[in-house]
Amino acid sequence: MTESIKTTIETFTAEERRLLLYKLQSLTDKGGGSSQRKSSKRLVAYIRPHDSYQPENLQAYMKEQLPAHMIPSTVQLVEDFPYLPNGKIDKGALRKTKLKVTKKTKEARKSTSEVEKKLIAIWEDVLAFSPILTTDNFFEIGGDSILSIQIVAKARKLGIQLSPNQLFENQTIAELALFAKSENDQIKIATVEGDIPLTPIQHWFFDLHKSAPHYWNQIMEVRNTGITQPSILKEIVGEIIGHHDALRLSFKKLGDDWRARVLNQQDIHFFYHIDIKQFTDQKEQDKEVRNQLIAHQTAFDMSNGGLFRCVFFEGGKAGENRIFLIGHHLVTDMVSWNILQNDFRQLLRQQQQREHLELENKIATIKDWSEQLSELRSSADINKEVSYWQSQVCAQDLFPPDTESQQSIFEESSIHVLKWVLNENDTSFLMQEANELYNTKTEDLLITALVATICSWEEIKEFCFLMERHGRTAELLSADVSNTVGWFTSFFPVRIDLNSDGDIGEQIKGVKERIRNIPNNGIGYGVLKYLSDGQQLQGNPPLVFNYLGNKKSTNLPGEIIFTPRPEDIRHPSSERNYSIEINAFISEGQLHLNWSFAADKYKPDTMENLTAEFEANIKNIIEYCKNKDSGEYTPSDFPEANISQEDLDNLLKGM
Repeated sequence: MTESIKTTIETFTAEERRLLLYKLQSLTDKGGGSSQRKSSKRLVAYIRPHDSYQPENLQAYMKEQLPAHMIPSTVQLVEDFPYLPNGKIDKGALRKTKLKVTKKTKEARKSTSEVEKKLIAIWEDVLAFSPILTTDNFFEIGGDSILSIQIVAKARKLGIQLSPNQLFENQTIAELALFAKSENDQIKIATVEGDIPLTPIQHWFFDLHKSAPHYWNQIMEVRNTGITQPSILKEIVGEIIGHHDALRLSFKKLGDDWRARVLNQQDIHFFYHIDIKQFTDQKEQDKEVRNQLIAHQTAFDMSNGGLFRCVFFEGGKAGENRIFLIGHHLVTDMVSWNILQNDFRQLLRQQQQREHLELENKIATIKDWSEQLSELRSSADINKEVSYWQSQVCAQDLFPPDTESQQSIFEESSIHVLKWVLNENDTSFLMQEANELYNTKTEDLLITALVATICSWEEIKEFCFLMERHGRTAELLSADVSNTVGWFTSFFPVRIDLNSDGDIGEQIKGVKERIRNIPNNGIGYGVLKYLSDGQQLQGNPPLVFNYLGNKKSTNLPGEIIFTPRPEDIRHPSSERNYSIEINAFISEGQLHLNWSFAADKYKPDTMENLTAEFEANIKNIIEYCKNKDSGEYTPSDFPEANISQEDLDNLLKGM
């Protein structure tokens, strides 16, 4: 905004400011920018319903009569409207009112269309609570980007076609149903075999891990299957490996380069039956299970495949039969495990009902994804990002060590983990009410607390860290990998400035804007660094942050239970080039942060002090948000308007 426009804004009346703000919102709604950056400040319709009110009739009418950008994304039912003394509706009071839901309005907000009913069932399954109403906002009731991928995958199985980005644009079932398409005929995608390009995250892995690249895995124990015959389990796992191409990957080093190849299923040994009945004590069996799992991982041969396998332990009278799925991280990630769990359940159900074993068609293959990433390196859009990523570096001599060690590479054997948990009430507020004030996501608030913690420790005003995301959404790519197994992680640096002169609200807004301005969800950094001339991107921040979202437990009584096994999944000499890693996630309604750190560099007391400082900062954020009367806009709420925070604040004065 020019200075003349800014001066003009300062002369506006409150009503003129409201009108201009509405125009900015309309511009955002009509704009053709990235869906990742679209404003989630949405049109809301407030309705006082009659007894005959039917939500599907209203939705159909709006879809018929209004252009897409004018359809309210939320329909809020009210018992009555608040009025000002002059007889006009009090819009401010209407927005702030905690609306009472009577039996009549609750019934009206339930679904009536078949699509809505299916979507409610899916949301309740993924979010693990009910009832969910058609006007509930996905991200305000505990949803996140990883859970949204599960929503999309489950919807497809019921014939509802959604794209991964649609939940970001249409955040309630009522609005999502307006744009969902029903499609039962799926295109059969051919099985992939042969050479495929390495993805950026696979390049990162091989660049760093020299000592024991074969031993860097994830393990899931599967319980309560009812399977007693190993042949049944082998058939199920074989179907999964045949369906998901990434599980048949092999990797071979040629000179200084690694190559990836998808093998034929017949060439892979993936099932192992181990008899441990000779061990008559449960503790002895547990010890043998651990020894065997370590032996299997030690024996992984990357060039011959078999990087995903099933190990069946027959326990006999001394203990139950036990099933373990082992997957090298090069072929799986956390989202992949969700897909694999659903596939396992589906196939077991089909086997029990004596049906033909068959899985849902993939939308895209791992080859589609890796080839599109390779093509992206010559894209003008990605190459425009070079200057941005070059700016995401800070001095590398930060984080004062407790020892005189000059190490830059740390072995897994030296890594210690400190676990921290936030109580249920504070976690609930952090995930919901706190995010409503500034249109943030939980990740933004955690990073705000982390920035304050690190900057206080270092007595600095900015620092850089590596950020990890699931990496499956990128508008520049057409491949939809929401139901594709593989390792899709995006790994990129972020530089955050601490607004030490502002209050907590200003710090939250600053972090939010920095995170929102990351181009293309960070996927371009890996493409530029590993698939093109990566020499132009340097720097290696010493801290990694990863928000893993809400790990909802969907294990119901009598159903199969999948339990991650975190022990012994990396070789003791496996390398890290960062000294601190923070993994944050929600589990059983509580926020968890696992701080892993190199004991060669830091003492446990240092990490305990940092976690205590982080706890104080996150609770300060919660308390600040509890005492905040109303929320505030930031420029990313109006991405198409190209307005600065200063001009936006000026516009909002007096409203």
